[in-house]
Amino acid sequence: MNTCALVGTFWIALALPGCAAKSMVRLIEAENAHAAALSAQADERAPYAWTLTDAYMKKAREEYSHADHADADRLSELTIQWADRAIELATAARAGAEALEEAVESVPDEAVRPPAEEAPPVAPPEGEKLENPWEDELLEEDL
Repeated sequence: MNTCALVGTFWIALALPGCAAKSMVRLIEAENAHAAALSAQADERAPYAWTLTDAYMKKAREEYSHADHADADRLSELTIQWADRAIELATAARAGAEALEEAVESVPDEAVRPPAEEAPPVAPPEGEKLENPWEDELLEEDL
């Protein structure tokens, strides 16, 4: 075996474990992002972004288990991106829900439902006719 082939084999042997280590680090980062999205309740508050996060995470684990480190690394990156988006959407949804609750609590009960004695009548009293404000505006061609 010549020296060039031996040196090439040596560098390939050094590079392969490096790919696996890099892929493992990226997979752990993706796992952390996945867990952060779950703790932000993204599964309830941002279901579409969460579904992509979860699907990419499962596929990244599968590719890593088959020693396809390049695909696992790419899928881990997508997991992180979608987990960040899911956290962002879940946080916005939580803030919107809290703002809505505060707005509803600040509305006085009288504005929501007037007391029964002050409610306007649904129909006119017997014998009375409702006024039609447009009654005088009938056109001749309507008659």
